[in-house]
Amino acid sequence: MATVDDYSPSTRHWCHSTGNLWRELEASGQGQNEIIRATAPRQVKILDEDEAARIASKVRSKRDNWIHMNERAGGLPVFMYGTYWMYLAFDKPWPSKRNMKLLHHKYKDIGNMTHGKGRMTSNMEYGSSVKLYNQELREEFGDLYEKVKESLKEELGGEVVFAADYFGKENGEFRNLEKYEFGLPGFNLVISHRVFEQEVFQAHVDGSWNPIIDFLGRDAKCWTGNRVTFTMSIESAGRDAGLDYWDIDNEACDETYVREQLNDCDNARLGKCFEKKRLVYKPGHMVIHRGSLIHAVGNVPMTNNDDNRITLQAFSVFCNDKWIFFF
Repeated sequence: MATVDDYSPSTRHWCHSTGNLWRELEASGQGQNEIIRATAPRQVKILDEDEAARIASKVRSKRDNWIHMNERAGGLPVFMYGTYWMYLAFDKPWPSKRNMKLLHHKYKDIGNMTHGKGRMTSNMEYGSSVKLYNQELREEFGDLYEKVKESLKEELGGEVVFAADYFGKENGEFRNLEKYEFGLPGFNLVISHRVFEQEVFQAHVDGSWNPIIDFLGRDAKCWTGNRVTFTMSIESAGRDAGLDYWDIDNEACDETYVREQLNDCDNARLGKCFEKKRLVYKPGHMVIHRGSLIHAVGNVPMTNNDDNRITLQAFSVFCNDKWIFFF
């Protein structure tokens, strides 16, 4: 499924988002040259290997509380520890501003809920799940979150916040985030299985949705083209496990050709322009990428039954000169 050609959804998504950003910058008189070329992901060290191993052990100890990604993964051993909003939205109203308002009172008794008993699937309602897991994640990984946040501030050169940190706190800036809770950065878990030697994960572009922006409304001035994703490797599945990504091949397509294709994305012929690359994960290191980077979880040969992939991940929007991260 990690295929990028003229007709791939990821290629079309890249074209539309990059084209929109190009026209936005052109209208404002800002420079545009760099947006044609997706910025290659980079790795930043957060933890040493021993520290990463301790985090991995703690995540594994919560195995009974992992959420199986039912609608997304089918029968594959893919889980999350934390609440990823889109995985919890299948066959139900998405957790939009309107829906969360309607369901707000339904979650008042969530403090009495316990793990288990059929709740550990992505059929669990978003509001219920996020309240339950944010509390547990803060207690278990508060120090890790602070390290991640500080590193992101340094790397991005600006203010970084977690959407979840606004919940229940009067801030005067993002009032709707005081009322409705989003997930803290969560853990993705891909458990050892030979099926992952195949390219089973789909190539995609992050940011086809911006739920935070929907909630902020008039409270914020947001720039959708400045979003950032991070993925921190906690445990790596084998020596070559990593992030596959597709960057513009300068020799295959010059900038003039790419610009022309951006004017008609429905008929664009961009497949030949992308070159597949891989960034190999290093446990304890955070991978950061901006913009409409086409990427996928890379396939990897399994050498033993302990080759699990554990990563911490979050997405962001850029509003009021802040990167607001959510899962």
